[in-house]
Amino acid sequence: MSEIALAGMTVLLAEDEEINTEVAVNILEDKGLRVTAVRDGLEAVKCYKAHSFDIVLMDIMMPVMDGYLAVAEIRKLEKLEGRTPAVIIAMSALSDQDEHRKWLKNGIDGYVAKPISWPGLFREISHKAGGKRAAKPQAELLECIIDYERFAVEMCNKNHELAVSLINKFVSSRVGELIKAAEEAVKGKDVKRLREVCHSMIGVSRSMCADGLARRASELRQLAIEGSWPAMPDIIETMRKCHDNIMRWWEAQL
Repeated sequence: MSEIALAGMTVLLAEDEEINTEVAVNILEDKGLRVTAVRDGLEAVKCYKAHSFDIVLMDIMMPVMDGYLAVAEIRKLEKLEGRTPAVIIAMSALSDQDEHRKWLKNGIDGYVAKPISWPGLFREISHKAGGKRAAKPQAELLECIIDYERFAVEMCNKNHELAVSLINKFVSSRVGELIKAAEEAVKGKDVKRLREVCHSMIGVSRSMCADGLARRASELRQLAIEGSWPAMPDIIETMRKCHDNIMRWWEAQL
């Protein structure tokens, strides 16, 4: 997988050393990766519960909760919620064979030794993430923002105060509510409810000029019509990522 293919992928960086974090964020973002940084394993788990990530870079020795426990909690969460598993790469000064076996046993996909060799890290990311389905829709995810100019003109008659208020409500609560409702309907295999939720999401997303999210909801509705249950969790995961992109885009506008 090239650096271009990696661009746009989301990274959760768990590192307790502030200087290391600053260096890592700058280098990763320079390659087009979108990074969220936390300072210990507990923060990493909390962040992963709230957002989906393609890649987790996990320091092993951290305060509060170490990397091993954090990875175990993340893997439990993925199974419980049916999420597409993130690629988890350990970052550690410990690099003997016993540690390698322990990492693999605990659900870690790969590792890089500290101090970090950045070319080596990117090779490891490319190798481990190359076969993951999560890497495929990144170009589509970049479209998951709101066409603000069209929304302000067509839907709000150039009333920017109204536009801001509606987008805040859409981003902060409505999208999350609908995605959660869709996930619950999928878990319960409730076709009627799922189609209702998809209909609502398509309608409100189109009204908000969030066309990328509307398309994902349309895909999910079609799967509901076909009864293709195994394919639905991946679509819901993509919808979450669309929501994350919209939130990041909106935060950058404010």
